[in-house]
Amino acid sequence: MDFTREGGFYSGAMAINYAIVCVLYLLPLLLIWLLGWLSARPVIILAFLGSAAIPVLTYRYSQCLWLGFYCAVTSEDLDEHN
Repeated sequence: MDFTREGGFYSGAMAINYAIVCVLYLLPLLLIWLLGWLSARPVIILAFLGSAAIPVLTYRYSQCLWLGFYCAVTSEDLDEHN
């Protein structure tokens, strides 16, 4: 299967990556701060570091998830093109 698509195809992977960072990283950090387990300064530092590192580390996985979502939704169309 050819994994290269038109330009902008993997924009959905960026949305998945954004959701991963917000829901799985920033939301727990916010809860940790609201519960008073950490003060604001370490939470802000962790938020900036994680928000820069996590998208870089998980972008390939986000592309795989996006391609899997695309194949699941358009599986009938893929059979017609081959």
